[in-house]
Amino acid sequence: MSNQFLARICIVVLVIFQTLTEQRQMSSIPKTMKAVVVTANGPASNLKVENSWPVPQLKAGEVLVRNQFAGLNFIDTYFRSGLYKRETPFVCGQEGGGEVAATTP
Repeated sequence: MSNQFLARICIVVLVIFQTLTEQRQMSSIPKTMKAVVVTANGPASNLKVENSWPVPQLKAGEVLVRNQFAGLNFIDTYFRSGLYKRETPFVCGQEGGGEVAATTP
């Protein structure tokens, strides 16, 4: 994979366009986000940039983060390649940094 391709992936993984400083109703969170998705195990060409991927629904005790930075780590490549089993499709980017967008009790 080229450095340019990896940089592009890091920028687009899991971007949510709302910033919250306290708990808000889920209706203020966008319904979709931009994400890099693995649709089938295999080579890096199986990574797809999705511009309208559904934002995860929060369950009790979870936090939704608006990533400002995201990256792919070795675990992402292991899941993508099929070395570690995971149901597809799934969103890549096991690491990132940003702001808390929503919380649940």
